[in-house]
Amino acid sequence: MSTIRLACTVERWRPHGDIVSAVPPLFRTVDLRDQPLGQVVAGLTLTAIAVPEVLGFARIAGMPVATGLTTMILPAVAFVAFCSSRRLVVGADSATAAILAAGLAGTAVAGSAHYVRLAGVVALATGVVLVVARLLRLGFLADFLSRTVLIGFLAGVGIQVSARQLPDMLGIVVHVDGTVRTLAAVVVHLGSVEVTDLALSLATVAVVVVGDRFAPKVPWALFVLVGSIVLTSFAGLDVATLANVRGGLPLPSWPGVDGAQLWRLVPTVLAVAAVVLAQSSATGRGFADRHDEHDDVDDDLLGLGAANVVSAFTGSFTINGSPSRTEILDVAGGRNQLAQ
Repeated sequence: MSTIRLACTVERWRPHGDIVSAVPPLFRTVDLRDQPLGQVVAGLTLTAIAVPEVLGFARIAGMPVATGLTTMILPAVAFVAFCSSRRLVVGADSATAAILAAGLAGTAVAGSAHYVRLAGVVALATGVVLVVARLLRLGFLADFLSRTVLIGFLAGVGIQVSARQLPDMLGIVVHVDGTVRTLAAVVVHLGSVEVTDLALSLATVAVVVVGDRFAPKVPWALFVLVGSIVLTSFAGLDVATLANVRGGLPLPSWPGVDGAQLWRLVPTVLAVAAVVLAQSSATGRGFADRHDEHDDVDDDLLGLGAANVVSAFTGSFTINGSPSRTEILDVAGGRNQLAQ
């Protein structure tokens, strides 16, 4: 099977000698004629649900929470400028956030200025790797990715992310890192669980899971978000909330580090680039097949590379395609990149 697959896909590898020919038309996936009002509504629905997600992913990555919002602005525009996928949503992602946090652990204090610079270097180097992959037309490598391995990896990431969010869901404070140690600390501090935090967490999970099962087209996550804001802000519900999020638009910055630090970041960069290629290509192709559309993985790699480079120079972190937010946009009626 592998030999047959190689024979069928190796013909797609044709490195471009002309760099200009490797650049697709800009913003070709933005269609102002395809129900523009519907795309705006879909985009607003996506934004309302994605904002708390990317704030959480920034915390998982060890970054200031405001940088999660930054991943949804200029990097998303850079991706849309070059991509061929009409539906793939990009931004902060749990998988790459977890890899980044593990790769930078012990190199700098999470959230510090030095940590942010290191994260920017990882994003910049990842972007360069993805652009080079596009110039060499290596998108065909996605054909060799095992769906079983990808599902297993994402399941592992899901467990790790859930473990890190569990203390916040229970309203307790732990001061350890790592999945196993976090779960152990939660068990030790079960006597300190805040009832209101636990009740709100269980209600949120129940509404989203049960609602999606019986009425999948209803934006339950959006209702939960609005309801939680009302309860905490106006009804006086006493639960743990985020501290003030830094305001202002992202400003240009240079993510500079010395050569020795850059060399130590190489394994993290390669791991992030591999996950971006695997997850984004699988998601883009999956939704393209669902709607009988064409998706060129090579062009999406160029868009993802540009998004990561832009993210690096705006003080943020790695960008990846998001299966969950792509599904949200699709259910909300998003048909092209105008929605994003």
